[in-house]
Amino acid sequence: MGAETQVKVSSSAWDARPFSVYTSSPVYRALGAHEFRLASLSAVNDSHYPIHLVLETFQHDECPEYEKVSYTWGGESGDSTQCCPIYVGEYWDVLLQTSNCQSMLRYLRCQKNTRVVWMDAICAYPDRS
Repeated sequence: MGAETQVKVSSSAWDARPFSVYTSSPVYRALGAHEFRLASLSAVNDSHYPIHLVLETFQHDECPEYEKVSYTWGGESGDSTQCCPIYVGEYWDVLLQTSNCQSMLRYLRCQKNTRVVWMDAICAYPDRS
């Protein structure tokens, strides 16, 4: 398990809540108090091609348009085992996710354009162990 840092800032209601920053993966860097991550889902023509995305960090008030994705981690079967690879960044680092998450990303992936999304399993919760 990676190092965990508790941060609490009190300048606004958003910042007043404590949050954890995990730094156990090369995919993630620690977020600042006013930052969040978005995932840019790479476009492909072949639906069987591996899921690849790029994680980018933005200020809350300076970010591109994006879609917030909601889904059930365990799906109908309730299986929340992280066993399906999602590839991240220019070096294609492996991030294991649930099969439901991988299926959802396949469904969302466009053939011609990059799609920018926010999803908790990848953008907010890098280490759930």
